[in-house]
Amino acid sequence: LILNDRMDIDYMDKYLDFTLDPILFSPADMDTFLTTLHANDQKFVPIIDPGIYIRDADYPTLVRGEAQNVFVKDLNGQDPYLGQVWPGPTYYPDWFAVNTTSWWTDELAEFQTLAAYDGLWIDMNEISNFCNVDGTGQGK
Repeated sequence: LILNDRMDIDYMDKYLDFTLDPILFSPADMDTFLTTLHANDQKFVPIIDPGIYIRDADYPTLVRGEAQNVFVKDLNGQDPYLGQVWPGPTYYPDWFAVNTTSWWTDELAEFQTLAAYDGLWIDMNEISNFCNVDGTGQGK
């Protein structure tokens, strides 16, 4: 088995959190990779960026996040704040909202079933933003 050696955000499907690239990191390939890694007493610590892509209405993490009202609001206090990071236009978890911790924990647990990680590298947790005014500058 030969897998790409990058375990930064490249393991994700289109840079979407809690996903695997279906070509480079299919579930079967990921299982084989992790079995080999763990058999060698090594740990798997993937990176994750808390910017949740918004232009895929079927993206389960977005759907569940919207249903649980977990995203930072913009200045009007009603709509989620639109930012821009690696996947493109994104919303950010509001860690002070009532449901955010349980939503995030559930997403991590679901991801654990795809890729048996041993820890996480939480990156861009300071709410990084590529600062595109309308969320279209990076595209995707």
